[in-house]
Amino acid sequence: MILDKKTYKLDGNKYYDAVSDKHQIVVGHTGVVNMNHINTWNNRLNGSYKKTAPFTIALDGTVYEHYDPKFYSDFTSEKNLNRFIIPIVLENEGWLIKDIKNNRYLNWLGNIYNREDSVVTKKWRGKEYWAPYSDAQFDSLLELLDYLCGKFKITKETIGYNTKVDNIIGYNGISVKSNYSTEFTDLSPAWDFVKFKNNLEGINIKK
Repeated sequence: MILDKKTYKLDGNKYYDAVSDKHQIVVGHTGVVNMNHINTWNNRLNGSYKKTAPFTIALDGTVYEHYDPKFYSDFTSEKNLNRFIIPIVLENEGWLIKDIKNNRYLNWLGNIYNREDSVVTKKWRGKEYWAPYSDAQFDSLLELLDYLCGKFKITKETIGYNTKVDNIIGYNGISVKSNYSTEFTDLSPAWDFVKFKNNLEGINIKK
């Protein structure tokens, strides 16, 4: 895991510098690539946008730390939860639209999907086509979670699926943003939840 703490460091207006105990890690994705979500974070609300995350894992597996994870942001709509979680976002376009006439896919901004990785097809939450996550992201996330769970004494286990979960606020472990609401589509069906749970928790891993 390559950890870069300098390239995309955020200023203090993008998070709250109060410190509190953590009991959950929430994984989502950016909705854009080329680290363009950083521009959004920096430019919205006159530079005071706080729906940020302390970590981004790029498609090549590089982990960028934007601020110390002991602090918190407005990452979820659950204001009573935000100070107790550590958000991580994976660089990923999310859901795609199939342009049948031109035999291509477009992202939600109308830009052409041009990565070589094949699009994942599965109907879920009103969408059907999904940008894939990378193997490098998968491996880096496992390493980052191992580090964070050890440092903050968070239980190293995960829910293991991306549907809504009741009473998730008190959960101690690793969740994804779509566990909180049916409005969210991250992590998408392109993520291998079974493989992730098995690797994270050491379940039936074949050597």
